[in-house]
Amino acid sequence: MTPQKKISFLFAGQRRLKQLSDVSKMFISNEGVSWKLMQSYNVDYVMVVFGGMTSYVSDDMNNFLWMVKIAKEYDSKISLNKYLSHSKHGKKSSFSISKKKAPKKLIESTLYKMCYYGWGNVKTDVDQSAGYDRVRKEVLGTHVNEMKHFEESFTSKHWMVRVFKVKPKSLI
Repeated sequence: MTPQKKISFLFAGQRRLKQLSDVSKMFISNEGVSWKLMQSYNVDYVMVVFGGMTSYVSDDMNNFLWMVKIAKEYDSKISLNKYLSHSKHGKKSSFSISKKKAPKKLIESTLYKMCYYGWGNVKTDVDQSAGYDRVRKEVLGTHVNEMKHFEESFTSKHWMVRVFKVKPKSLI
C-alpha cells in the first residue's frame, strides 16, 4: 500500500470494538507486546498527544485509564489496579507518574514511554525540577531515555504532538 492510500487505523476501525481494544492494548502494554500488535496491523508510525508542557488536560496520558478499561473488555488478564498507585493501607487508589507512586506496569507501558521519552531533561517551570508535568502536577519519577521498538520521528515545539516510527524487525 502506498503512503498516499494509507489511512489512520483508529478512524478506519472505530466501529469495531475489538480493534479499538487492540489500539488501547497497544498503548497500555509494554513495548514488546505493543510492537507485535502494531506489526499485526501493519502500523508504521504512532502519534501521541502530550500536554505536560502546555497544560493540555485532554492529552493521551489523561485518557490512559480509559484505554485500560477498553482493552480489558477483550482481555480479562488486564487489571486496572495494576496501573494505579495505592495508599499504604490500600484504601485509596490514584494515577501517578511520580517516583514513589508510579506502578511498574504504568512505567513499562508504551504510552508512558512515548509521552515521557526525553522528558526528564525538560524544565517547564522555574520553581520546579526538570521533568515536571504541568497536567499531572508531578515530577516524572522514571526517566525514559531509550526505546527498543520505536524511534522518535517528530516532537512539536511544545511537546504537544509526538510521532514515533515503529522499528522494523531487522532493527530490533
